[in-house]
Amino acid sequence: MSDIRVFSRVAGWLVAAASRLGALHTKNAPGFYRYVGQEQRTSAGTGAYKLILIPNTATSANIHVTGADIYFYFDDAVTPSSTHGDTAAVGDDIPIFGIAKLRGFSAVRQGTPDFTLKVLYFSEERDE
Repeated sequence: MSDIRVFSRVAGWLVAAASRLGALHTKNAPGFYRYVGQEQRTSAGTGAYKLILIPNTATSANIHVTGADIYFYFDDAVTPSSTHGDTAAVGDDIPIFGIAKLRGFSAVRQGTPDFTLKVLYFSEERDE
């Protein structure tokens, strides 16, 4: 299993656990990242899909992949493909840190099934 896949699964478990504990909302647990929005993108063809509803205060995100495996990349200048970028399987979570990587993220499907990306956005604003 690739390092990115292991890291993304661990990050996904941490986000899920923190969500169940209420730790993603600073009103409930001081010092944790603040949830600032979400979006869901579903592919309907072979083109690259980008994140389009990034909140102004977002500095990180967690992307959960459903429906089909994807190729993804964090660079606006390069379209992901089987030769450029990383892969994520159905059920994987992709953690993204930094606004440049959020804006540069793009994904394409592997094969013919459509994928859905479920994105949670977070801000570094915290209650101290």
